[in-house]
Amino acid sequence: AEIEQLYGRYNQGSDFRDVDLWLSAFSSDAVFSVGGNEFVGTEALRGFRTASFERSKDSPPRRHWTSSLVITPTADGAQGRSYYFVLNVGSRPPAIGGSGYTEDTFVKTEDGWRMKSRTLTGP
Repeated sequence: AEIEQLYGRYNQGSDFRDVDLWLSAFSSDAVFSVGGNEFVGTEALRGFRTASFERSKDSPPRRHWTSSLVITPTADGAQGRSYYFVLNVGSRPPAIGGSGYTEDTFVKTEDGWRMKSRTLTGP
């Protein structure tokens, strides 16, 4: 359940453009990979997310939807995989704006479970 909360904080941080909420899903040394780019550590992740929010500030509102979570315990924490959809909720009816899957590595920190790495892969 604690790991599932990370998916929620990640999604809601993205949707409500809340950098701190989004970052709260990650460990301080996390690696985030998207679109052939890799961001390592809190400051790099903050820079990526802040810039992406700025670029999308005039975009329609969106909602991330994560499903089919598979979380597997490992010796060092856990591995996860899930599907995601991004919905454009500014259109009627809402329309799918993107989809793909995530591959995640989780680690237990002094602050609880966090994402140690996340790779987003498109269709």
